[in-house]
Amino acid sequence: MRKKREINRLTAEERAFMEKLYENHKKTIYYAALRESRDPHVADDLTQDCLVNLIKNISTIRKLDCCKIDAYIVVAIRRLYINYAKKESRATLLPIDRPFIAGLVDEKSAEIELEKEAVEQDVESLLDQLSERDRLILQSKYILGLDEEEIAAAVGCKPNSVRMLLCRAREHARAIGLKSEKGDEKGNG
Repeated sequence: MRKKREINRLTAEERAFMEKLYENHKKTIYYAALRESRDPHVADDLTQDCLVNLIKNISTIRKLDCCKIDAYIVVAIRRLYINYAKKESRATLLPIDRPFIAGLVDEKSAEIELEKEAVEQDVESLLDQLSERDRLILQSKYILGLDEEEIAAAVGCKPNSVRMLLCRAREHARAIGLKSEKGDEKGNG
């Protein structure tokens, strides 16, 4: 229903652009969703939600080149899946009272899961603070698993420069992380 409303708002030119975008990137969208969810039915839902988000952000997407669109799609799918997983966990936990849950949940696995979520939130926050270029370089390397030539094409530099750019992006990320840690220590201390 939501998808139909979004599609009806598109002009003929935007509709043609979205159809071409879907044809060129449908495998990327679906496989990114499948990799996140590991469930074909959830991957189908995530694909549909991703398309709605792409339609909403059509003006931004039109400015991106092909490689950046792939990175944009993968990040969008990951965030959609995180939201989906949060909704699912809330839905399954609401009817049960907390003491009952406490008896069922293995404390160690719950701690690990919480720690993992905290790290993911920290990484997301850190990526949001980086420049667009540094974020693209790090996501291309560590999230998408692209090789140096593909990263060079996405960033618009020579393949030999990618190692240096990765090193600089990691240094920027490390500096931002240290800066936020010092801020946390001052706030707690």
